[in-house]
Amino acid sequence: MPEHTPLDAPPRLWPLYVAGFAATYTFSIGNVAAPDIAADLGATPGEISLVLGSFTSAFATVLVLGGRLGDRFGRRRMFVLGLVGGILTAILAAVAPTTPLLIAARGIQGIAAALVMPQILATIQATSTGIRRARGIATFSATSGVGTAAGQVIGGSLISADIAGTGWRGAAASIAVICALALAGARWLPATRSDRRDAIDIGGAVIVGLALASLVFGLSLGPGQHWSWWTLALLVGGVVGLAAFWRHQSVRERTGRPTLAPPSVVRLTPVWAGLLMALTFFGGFGAFMYEYSVLTQRHLGLTPAASGFSLLLFVLGFVLASASIGHIMRWWGALTMERGACLQLLGLVLVAGTCFFASHTGSGAAWVWWVQAPVAFLGFAQGTQFAPLVSTVMSEVPHSVAGLTGGFVSTAQQAALALGVATLGGLFVSLADVIDPVAAFGWVVAAQGVTAVVFWGLARRLRHEAQQD
Repeated sequence: MPEHTPLDAPPRLWPLYVAGFAATYTFSIGNVAAPDIAADLGATPGEISLVLGSFTSAFATVLVLGGRLGDRFGRRRMFVLGLVGGILTAILAAVAPTTPLLIAARGIQGIAAALVMPQILATIQATSTGIRRARGIATFSATSGVGTAAGQVIGGSLISADIAGTGWRGAAASIAVICALALAGARWLPATRSDRRDAIDIGGAVIVGLALASLVFGLSLGPGQHWSWWTLALLVGGVVGLAAFWRHQSVRERTGRPTLAPPSVVRLTPVWAGLLMALTFFGGFGAFMYEYSVLTQRHLGLTPAASGFSLLLFVLGFVLASASIGHIMRWWGALTMERGACLQLLGLVLVAGTCFFASHTGSGAAWVWWVQAPVAFLGFAQGTQFAPLVSTVMSEVPHSVAGLTGGFVSTAQQAALALGVATLGGLFVSLADVIDPVAAFGWVVAAQGVTAVVFWGLARRLRHEAQQD
């Protein structure tokens, strides 16, 4: 089916939204299960960071390549292949007997998710136009965002339920059920592919994959190894690898060969600004979820279910903002993301304030109750940032690179989740060992305020560029 063919039955897009939910739900399950995985497998904090980071870094590495494979071999075909892989790898992760095998299973799981995710936006774009396309993109953004938050609640409940003694393994297996639901509806999706048959830049995928893996492994294992020479070498190797990837892409574009990330596209203001916005937002978002799970379970003694349900107001706030984003954007207009960033900064300040108050008064356990209103406010604020991000960025780039730009933003999202856990998450784990854990959480949340300020500045720059055009 050619890319411009309109979709006759919009409800048939539901498998795409289920799959988008599953991809982000998979990351969130790792967050809430982290303390139980550590206890069951004897994993160190660095290894737990790798359990989370192996999924997201592999996801980020293969995302754009997955989009190119869908363009060439058929998007529905890659969608189905990725979902089958998601089912199998969820089962592998659920039965993994050791931490290294779990890390490997999660990495392969990330590759499977990367075959699915780019087909979602590409199929929406290829089969719809105008308001229908905008509504499809907004729905995808909302469901994938809700998946990240809902994983904390659903995953925590499954772990505490301990069905047939499965614990965290039952939560890991639940991913297979969601993938199977999306797979069951895949036959109703239209079969689309690109009219172009460009070659695929495998070399670029390998270079960027090794670079991201080096950064994630170095940042995750560095604190536990007291920043030994080889962890620092991994970080240097990651930075050098990213520079080599950029040069590789520049040479290929200059010589007319296919690229994964054409520098001429990345240099467009909406693209590089959107990438940095995704990096700052999701880096903080992923770290917050991880830190909250560790704090409430390991240090405050909550069960996984209690930990997950204590974020229910956060989830509801996020869902409310996502569901109302059309009305919010009509009210705030082009200022939506900037005002959302201001609300996020205020929410982070309120959360940090409750942490410092609870630590000062010695009422750490009561903090979980005191923080409910601030986290609900924070969830709403982040919903007003996340929901319009992809649609705003993609509306500002030429139609010819819109699909590629969506892939870039999704890549940045996954890379940021891994790097956020490894950096801010690692900082929290280190601080919690030397100061009051609730205070440590407060300091890291306060530090996250920098990401809200950066997001605001980039959203402002993007708005000014759009007004000048």
